[in-house]
Amino acid sequence: MENLKRTPLFDEHVRLGAKMVPFGGWEMPVWYTSLKDEHHTVRNNVGIFDVSHMGEPKAEEMLQEISGVDLKEIPYYNFTEGRINGIPCLISRTGYTGEDGFEIYFDREAAVPMWRKLMELLPKYDGKPAGLGARDTLRLEATYLLYGNDMTDDITPLEAGLKWAVDMEKDFIGKEILLKEKETGIRRRLKGIEMLERGIPRHGYKIFVGDEEVGFITSGTVSPTLDKPVALAMLNKPYYKKDTEIEVEIRGKRVKAKVIKTPFYRGSVKTRK
Repeated sequence: MENLKRTPLFDEHVRLGAKMVPFGGWEMPVWYTSLKDEHHTVRNNVGIFDVSHMGEPKAEEMLQEISGVDLKEIPYYNFTEGRINGIPCLISRTGYTGEDGFEIYFDREAAVPMWRKLMELLPKYDGKPAGLGARDTLRLEATYLLYGNDMTDDITPLEAGLKWAVDMEKDFIGKEILLKEKETGIRRRLKGIEMLERGIPRHGYKIFVGDEEVGFITSGTVSPTLDKPVALAMLNKPYYKKDTEIEVEIRGKRVKAKVIKTPFYRGSVKTRK
């Protein structure tokens, strides 16, 4: 893994036996035990991710033990300044898993002592460190989009279901395109699908209805929580309607699937406002 950057926690990951992989120019842990084990731990108890991200249902209770801030007073999508383990931090009630949790920001020199203190607390809450693999399956179950897969330069915010994030009352580059798209109708949309037959949908796989190619998979996996294959797919009109049956081409074979409502899983996050 030449020329890859390392976070201040690299040695901690190696000490815990993590499988390290290249990720965006960095050498990062994809898992410590297994993707499935870490996924279920985060869903049911608490997990810690590098980049100072931690969640989930027991995150508030655990973090409160070493916090100088009343974490209950931080609404979702809000942040405050305070101290965690005596270290000055920016504490944000946000995350990428669908569970209630926190992202904490501090000087890199404090990364190792912060990590070690949190690792000391994990066993009390049946928690574990979690890697990139679990982070991806967790975010997909919650229908949190990944740039480069579900959002690209070729996908508009309206197609991706991100209308709520665009202020059409002010000027910005690309506004005319979105106004035209609203006027003429959105020709394709990002939707959730589940497989009806055996097969795992992966990024880039083509989708058909009969002989017509009607879309493609943007992100797909076997959901550890639901124990079935699910995916996000960009589907042409009118095939993005709920319960529409489609076929995903997997290694040259058409496999049946259908459009379903998202999120695939609704976690402990109480609001997105």
